[in-house]
Amino acid sequence: VGGQFPRLLAGRIRMVLSSYQVQSPADLLEIYFGMPQARYVRSGGYGITANLWVETSLLHALGGFDSLRKSGADRDFCLRAKKLGVNVLYNDKSSVSHPARSRDELAVKARRLIGGRIDAAGPAFAWRFAALIMHLRPLIREGWVCLCLSIPFSQRLQILRLMIDLRLVAVHEWCLLVFSSSSSFER
Repeated sequence: VGGQFPRLLAGRIRMVLSSYQVQSPADLLEIYFGMPQARYVRSGGYGITANLWVETSLLHALGGFDSLRKSGADRDFCLRAKKLGVNVLYNDKSSVSHPARSRDELAVKARRLIGGRIDAAGPAFAWRFAALIMHLRPLIREGWVCLCLSIPFSQRLQILRLMIDLRLVAVHEWCLLVFSSSSSFER
């Protein structure tokens, strides 16, 4: 990196199967779509904390991560760093392995992610609705990519079904948070 250490570095996240015997739809979803760190850095300008190195002085200068967010504190942190002129650099050789999550863990993540989007959107209904649409939008691209994978058609359909199921979990959580001011975590 030009003889100078980066202040904010995101590395590759390699998803590994939860079991060596049977690949569940959740395993396959995570392997193919789990944590595309290079894409996050390239298109969003942020890295996720599953493999993110932050210089201590930068961490202190920005007041750390926003602990009140349900999700997205890593993205928020990186975007605040960018305002200070610090960009996230991606290094494919800085790699970690992360276990694929189960269907239930993915459902918890879906609820947490939509909650984080609602937090970021603020109290206005229009912004909260926009947050829901933004959360659902990748399903079209990911669904198409899923159908084009070089795996048996039955596995592609299982992954696609799980993708849709997890988006429905998020829609349900969105409704709970927006219309009843509580979440499934509080029940």
